[in-house]
Amino acid sequence: MFKTDLPTDIKKHFIQKYIFTFFLLINLFSKANSEVIARVIKMEGRAQLRSLSNEYFNEKVRPGLPIKNGDAIKVNEKGFCIIMYVDDKSVVKIRENTQFQFLDTQNTRTIELKYGHHSK
Repeated sequence: MFKTDLPTDIKKHFIQKYIFTFFLLINLFSKANSEVIARVIKMEGRAQLRSLSNEYFNEKVRPGLPIKNGDAIKVNEKGFCIIMYVDDKSVVKIRENTQFQFLDTQNTRTIELKYGHHSK
């Protein structure tokens, strides 16, 4: 068996340091994924939201709903949804029979269109 000659105080210090670093990294990554990047400002008809951590479109879209990085929206027929980005107030209208995902990085903004159409 491997034996160390380090005193117990030093071992505890290293363990505490690693635990602190681990939780700090987890906190930073979870904050990045939970940041609100846009909000629904108007809608008609039916639309559902799928969060990045979810497999299904299970949240009903409503005005004021926060959109987080990685979220996806699906608008059914005879409906539309208008989204406003919080940083620069740019607006995107999601038209009927459309599904797409919001993907933001520090330098780029992408709307990945699965099907349907949008207007800017």
